Amino acid sequence: MSAYHPSSSSFLTPYSHTPRVVLVADGKISITNADHIGSPAQYRQPSVGYLHRRRRPSYQLGAFGYEPFGASLDVLSRCFWGGRCYRHHRETINLSGLPGSGVDGYPFFLYGCDNYSNCWNGQPPQFPKQLSSMSSLIVDMSYSLTGTITGSRNVDLLFDQWVCTTNHPSAQSDCLEIMLLPYYNFPGGTGQPLVKTFNQSVIINGTPTTFSWDEWDGHPGQNMLFTPHTLPGPASQDMRFDMLPLMNMATNDYKNSSFTWLMGVQPGSEFGGNSSQSYQLTMSKLDIEQTLGSSPAAPTNLTAVVH
Repeated sequence: MSAYHPSSSSFLTPYSHTPRVVLVADGKISITNADHIGSPAQYRQPSVGYLHRRRRPSYQLGAFGYEPFGASLDVLSRCFWGGRCYRHHRETINLSGLPGSGVDGYPFFLYGCDNYSNCWNGQPPQFPKQLSSMSSLIVDMSYSLTGTITGSRNVDLLFDQWVCTTNHPSAQSDCLEIMLLPYYNFPGGTGQPLVKTFNQSVIINGTPTTFSWDEWDGHPGQNMLFTPHTLPGPASQDMRFDMLPLMNMATNDYKNSSFTWLMGVQPGSEFGGNSSQSYQLTMSKLDIEQTLGSSPAAPTNLTAVVH
């Protein structure tokens, strides 16, 4: 598909002729206490299901699963896709007996590739892609977090992005983890130094406006975070924003120019900090629109806020 080069404000329009994730398939995964029981400190690889195209079952369009950090589990996640984009993506968390560590689990959906070069690229947009090869990467989503999502527990809505030194990484150390968190209820905070606060032009609930982000420096770790300036952020909203300026900002502010390859788009929800969790994340829309082109000029829709 030929690239479409929008004007600087075109991401504020509902649709554009760009490669995007659209009408794909229906699928579901259900994870029970038979899966991944281990000690709280033990990292496990995700339990992964695959999203297939209805008429071509071997044609994988994405992966979805649960990345556990050790717990005694009841039914954890049940995810549904269909409609124009991912018309219905639902994660239902109803757990007890958790270790209550910072993050006990992360149910997620992955489109593209992970940081070990496993890929699910069944249709455009394609990943990995160099940041410099894109002029925008629009995320258009409607989400709702309901249940017990505040108080003395950790719950978030997370886009866990991996920007790597190569298009074929073999280990997590090859990548910078960039976390975008439109909702962030971690009472203990990030534990990282604040880089800056800035405003990004977005569309929220159909109205052009700005969203205020805080950027956090992950040194000596290999990560950067973006959280709402006003915590915990909206528990539900329809939000359309360009992810690419945030990826570029994070790699620049981390001060390591070797991280250039974006592996994919991975939304989900982390939970922790409490022995029990009971909430639901529903995404009634998730649209990913990738525009290819030469490296854009420095973004003009980000405004620093000085306190």
